[in-house]
Amino acid sequence: MLLGISGSLWIENNKEIAELELEKRMVFKLIQKEIDQIIDYSESKIQEYQIQTTRIENLRDNWDAFEFDTISDSQSYYEDVWYTYVKGYDPDFTTYEALKSDGRINLLGIEIRKKMGKFYEDYTKRKRVELNENEMRNDLNRYIANNQPKVYKQFPIINGTNFFKFLELAKNDDSIFTYFTQKSMFAIGRNRRVKEYLENLYEIKELIDKEITFIDNKR
Repeated sequence: MLLGISGSLWIENNKEIAELELEKRMVFKLIQKEIDQIIDYSESKIQEYQIQTTRIENLRDNWDAFEFDTISDSQSYYEDVWYTYVKGYDPDFTTYEALKSDGRINLLGIEIRKKMGKFYEDYTKRKRVELNENEMRNDLNRYIANNQPKVYKQFPIINGTNFFKFLELAKNDDSIFTYFTQKSMFAIGRNRRVKEYLENLYEIKELIDKEITFIDNKR
């Protein structure tokens, strides 16, 4: 009788272990998919940011001698240097947040949890700082309204053509240059941080891939 009970408990225990391993593998596959998607997204954004950073720095570093009439795509250039927040870094953390909410995140193990938690925390913290860039642009708009109303009336900043014509007439205003430089540093800083994020993502991906391989080899 005892032998039968022990056998049943052993079978039940093995069944629970197998179910846990199956659940664990499913969680790893879910987070693997999301990390792969964030990596693809980040790599794409880095290419986009390289162009944006080059444009911002080119305008900033050549402010007094910038040749406005040589720009082939003034609208795209204008959007890159003026509406920098539009090209924000916004990866999708839906799976991570769901796993964290229901507790299944614990199946990933402490090392992966710590690395993902640090990445997510750094991202959300720095994302809040980026809001300052938009506020700085609003400050610049207010300054222009108060100090360059005639030039703005002639060339309201509503498109790329007007933006560069406005700058050509107002570029000697040192305050506009100062506001622009300070505003731009938020975007440049973000663009550089995404490269750091990507290195962290590669490390997380490697750990996840190894763990999935280990789980599969046990089956």
